[in-house]
Amino acid sequence: MGFFGKLFEKKICDVCGEEIKLLGNRKLEDGNLCKDCASKLSPWFDERRHSTVDQIKEQLAYREANKEKVNEFRVTASYGKGGKKLLIDENTRRFTVAAPSDLQKGNPDILEFADARSCNLQINELKHELKRTVDGKSESYNPPKYEYSYEFVVKLFVDNPYFDDMAFTLTTFAVKTGQHRMGEQERNWNVRTVGKGLVRDTSMDEYNECLNIGNQIKDFVENVMMRNAAPQAGYEQMPAAETVASAAGAPVTCPYCDTTAVPTPDGKCSACGATL
Repeated sequence: MGFFGKLFEKKICDVCGEEIKLLGNRKLEDGNLCKDCASKLSPWFDERRHSTVDQIKEQLAYREANKEKVNEFRVTASYGKGGKKLLIDENTRRFTVAAPSDLQKGNPDILEFADARSCNLQINELKHELKRTVDGKSESYNPPKYEYSYEFVVKLFVDNPYFDDMAFTLTTFAVKTGQHRMGEQERNWNVRTVGKGLVRDTSMDEYNECLNIGNQIKDFVENVMMRNAAPQAGYEQMPAAETVASAAGAPVTCPYCDTTAVPTPDGKCSACGATL
């Protein structure tokens, strides 16, 4: 059978059993997957081509169970400026990376605090050469002049059977700083030059705002999610008197960071920020 014969050959999805429409096939290691089933996989998953039919079925079962976690998820804190943000539910000690508007329809993967492994921050430096027109021709300045812009990327490394990282940018567009190059290495950030990118006119204030948001994310991941990620044994059976004392503002021992402190007025640990 020639190329066109194989192209129009009838194929069946080995997961749902439905006929695969033209150009809708997604190859698996040992079978075929339709476009609809592929769309239900985790957006962070990139090993589809090397997965077996059974492995895809297992992931789809995980994704179906994830819907219940989405229904239970209540955002108590969020970090980011662009479409996707780090969304936190401190009450259930769970998190996800998604656009807030996509929580229900997007079925974003809901992870436990204990699944967090590390957090990397990276600034991608983009530069565009400015040129002048001389005698109707475009030429470089001497020395060359550039306009700079920056992308702020947050990558969370996680423990999950289907993916090991979740990366997102803090802004939809790169932050443009004009001819001012941001040369200093900021706390927690790695800087690398990558070339041209999608930019818009912004101010230095947005650059500094993105730095602060990224640092806040890294601090939260390392100081709250990764440190004592699981509540101490017996925490769920905390005596009623101790609970009342916590609400009244008396010093208590935080079950997450093991620090004795007076809770904040909104019921959070004054040391690590976790909800008591």
